[in-house]
Amino acid sequence: MTQRWVRGEISNFQYLMHLNTLAGRSYNDLMQYPVFPWILADYESEELDLSHPATFRDFCRPMGAQSPERLEQFKKRYFVQAGRCMCACVRVHVCARTCVHALCR
Repeated sequence: MTQRWVRGEISNFQYLMHLNTLAGRSYNDLMQYPVFPWILADYESEELDLSHPATFRDFCRPMGAQSPERLEQFKKRYFVQAGRCMCACVRVHVCARTCVHALCR
């Protein structure tokens, strides 16, 4: 199916629906509704210039970091949460090791 899409034999929509079907997504299940990527960045122009890179979002960044302001918020949120997770993991590890050693005495 991917080769058919690459050769232009099927549309982007058909290909994405195929991928959604393989992933078990369907219009019949509201909890597993099909997913389509958000690709546009220009919502202000009256006509889209599909040859201009600024028309499309930057796929190197997650959706939450498309603008410089949102990128900074994303970094703060990610690193703060990652730090909390790491602290929690270390606490669980230390507690588990301490409890095991206490039981072995």
